[in-house]
Amino acid sequence: MVDACELINTPSQGSKFTWTNNRRIGHVAAVLDKCFFSANWLDVFGDCGHQVLHQSVSDHAPVLISSAAAPKPRNAPFRFHRFWMEEGSCEDHLREVWFREVWGGPIGRLVQKLKAVKGVLKVWERQTFPIANLALKEATDDVVEVQ
Repeated sequence: MVDACELINTPSQGSKFTWTNNRRIGHVAAVLDKCFFSANWLDVFGDCGHQVLHQSVSDHAPVLISSAAAPKPRNAPFRFHRFWMEEGSCEDHLREVWFREVWGGPIGRLVQKLKAVKGVLKVWERQTFPIANLALKEATDDVVEVQ
């Protein structure tokens, strides 16, 4: 089928195997998931590849497809990290923003407050944890190496 459809297997990065039975005795690991592209796809999206990510909940590892022509979206989702609450000033910032007076219906007020919290926390996070992304990347690399 791959030859008949003239598909191209993409180069893989990360873990070699995409599935495991997660057993200590009788351990089995296999490559069950692969990525293929057509020549037309590559003409539109340019140099493509995939990375096998760290397996967490499922017995299948997630596969991330990336393209040089697809930049990271500017509206990436905001993530609240649990460890922020260990920093005392986080709760103070949350209280200050949340209890500001806003106008509108209940849903409108909620949306305004969540947007305000997001803005304040993004600035606070950059000031309080300036190297958090670097530390996260290093920790992820360590986990991948151990795996």
